[in-house]
Amino acid sequence: MIESLTGTITGRQGTVLFLSTGAIEWALEATSSAAMKFASSKETVQIPVHLIHREDAMLLFAFASKKERNLFRELLKVSGIGPKQAVRILSGMEADRFIAALENEDVDLLSSIPGVGKKSAGKIILALRGKLTPAEEEGEAGDESLPFKELVEALNGMGFDRKLAEKALKAALNELEPERFEHDHEKLERELFRAAIVRLSS
Repeated sequence: MIESLTGTITGRQGTVLFLSTGAIEWALEATSSAAMKFASSKETVQIPVHLIHREDAMLLFAFASKKERNLFRELLKVSGIGPKQAVRILSGMEADRFIAALENEDVDLLSSIPGVGKKSAGKIILALRGKLTPAEEEGEAGDESLPFKELVEALNGMGFDRKLAEKALKAALNELEPERFEHDHEKLERELFRAAIVRLSS
């Protein structure tokens, strides 16, 4: 998987950014915020991307931040939403405002995005509410007291709610006395993961 591309912007055509990384010039389908952020840059830029490989094409999508890309990836999990529609949705509303609308179950606000009707807005809320938080910055967990974001992601991937997973990990962290694992970080992660699963499954 390609995490990001670093190079110089060579042009823009509509929603497509052209990025040169030396011998290769990439065509990136960008969100509106990514296009505004990078299109006029004369400096070297690092752009978060997401690759979609199909039988007939390889598509690279560009984002203004890792947080925006994370939201794109969550939207792809919603039935009926493809990558280009996900980009249009993100281009129609800033990421934090979108996440706040999800948490508030604001169907009217979400359906104000071009191409999103009330039925689609309801489907998005049902699928994603509680899985994202406005406090997330650049793909990192907003609570700095929980330094095990990868464990949250793993638990979320197993089907557990993200916020409940965070709470379970925090509770386990308090109980395990992490100073006992000062020289064995991997063991601490294993114990936290096991304890969190027990809590979430009870």
